[in-house]
Amino acid sequence: MKINTLAFRLAVLATCISLPGLAVAGSPTDWVQGTVLEVKNTLAIQDSGTELTPEQVLDISRVLGNRFSFREMARLALGRHWQQLSAQERTEFVQLFRGLMERSHLWKLSAQAGVEQRYIGERIEGDKAVVQALVQADGGELPVDYLLVRNNGSWKVCDLTIDGVKLSATYRSEFNRVISKSSYKELVRKMSAKLEEVAMEASSQR
Repeated sequence: MKINTLAFRLAVLATCISLPGLAVAGSPTDWVQGTVLEVKNTLAIQDSGTELTPEQVLDISRVLGNRFSFREMARLALGRHWQQLSAQERTEFVQLFRGLMERSHLWKLSAQAGVEQRYIGERIEGDKAVVQALVQADGGELPVDYLLVRNNGSWKVCDLTIDGVKLSATYRSEFNRVISKSSYKELVRKMSAKLEEVAMEASSQR
């Protein structure tokens, strides 16, 4: 089953970072479980059907910042265009990309709390690892792979493959389309506008 919409894959991403599972202690799988359990524990005090509080948003953002390599995710998503950016532009793009990732999906976390996920395996090659999981979706199970890199002794998620499609590749296709038709500055403008839009939507729902 191939899912070709960005929206669906990002909804699954929200599920993937809010659910617990079984893991082997000390493995990359255990490290991924620590991430999802931290997020779930942050949501545990939230009443069913209510929106995330500003404090919960900050707490989850802290967890994601510690366990996701948003710089590597942004680099993979931007592809060859990353090499053309200055150090300052790269820093600004990472911040913008992270803001979109977090604000677009944090609000979906509580709604996904009842969905089941189970871990089924892992592969380690040097400082890279893949943690394999199955997520309950539409009456079946959707394969999800967490791609991790080890930096200074700590694992961090740098990409996800959802039903055979890499999240970075999906973003890269969207970003390339905008840059090819217009420019990198136009991409930044569109991303900034989207970030403002989702921030306003989140504020209106509180």
